[in-house]
Amino acid sequence: ARPAGDPLGDESTPVDTRPGAAAPSQGQRSLVAGQVVRWNKLGTPASLAGTTKPLAAGLAGDPESVARQYLKRSLALFSLGAADVDALETIAKTPVGKGTVVLLRQRFGALQAAHDGLVAVAVKGGDVLRVTSSLSPRTEAPAGVRISANAALAGALKDARIGAAQDEGDLLTIGRC
Repeated sequence: ARPAGDPLGDESTPVDTRPGAAAPSQGQRSLVAGQVVRWNKLGTPASLAGTTKPLAAGLAGDPESVARQYLKRSLALFSLGAADVDALETIAKTPVGKGTVVLLRQRFGALQAAHDGLVAVAVKGGDVLRVTSSLSPRTEAPAGVRISANAALAGALKDARIGAAQDEGDLLTIGRC
């Protein structure tokens, strides 16, 4: 449910109908001992921060280079390969206080990630302070889906909790449930 006073109300609560989930491995969990971590449904860290020290210190280069070095040193944690890190697209480098947040995006085949497939790395000097991520260990192109226009409309109406559509020639009337 959305917070009270949210102009979108409960009717617009997003629904994630994608199947599957992966739990982090014991090996991944052991890599974050002493850090604060929350896992995403893809089995990779959704958020990661140190408790008393940075996640990584003394890395060299500009903020993007530091972010990529950190990710390359953390391949097992994020279930990535070095080539996966190299392939991440830089979306933004945003100054925040004395640091920079670097936002990188995966691609799924030729498709740009929209929700899953993002990582934001907070960098200050050569230190990585915090990471938030929806990175996916799998980046192959999704299989094509074939669905009729009527089936797509029916599914969209059901997800939106809107009544059945009535086809009236060139007009489409949609009734509220």
